Amino acid sequence: MARTLLHLTRRPWQLTRAALAFQAARTARQQGHSVTMFLAGTAIQLVRIQAPDRPGDPGADVPCAAYEAVLANRTKVCLSDPPARSRYLNPAQIRSRRARLTMPHLLVKLAAERGQVFSY
Repeated sequence: MARTLLHLTRRPWQLTRAALAFQAARTARQQGHSVTMFLAGTAIQLVRIQAPDRPGDPGADVPCAAYEAVLANRTKVCLSDPPARSRYLNPAQIRSRRARLTMPHLLVKLAAERGQVFSY
């Protein structure tokens, strides 16, 4: 099966578009592909989103539910270290979302290794 990289840079307030990346990752894993998600820039904030954060917004639970489904399928989630630090993500938040901090050069390495790269 294919090895896929999804590079996500969507802003947290673009919930529906961000959810598409998580849904693509979930679908690829369900089809048996190896998937790595790399969140960079403002997309780092998506790690903080929880369903109750925005009650009353029908789209608020979409990224949260999709993120949980991605984790349930054992998709690797990498967070670009400099943006994570500049947005004050603490280690507990990162661990609770089962992500890992990586340096930006890993994105280039993963893109070179993967047969498919999608950017959202």
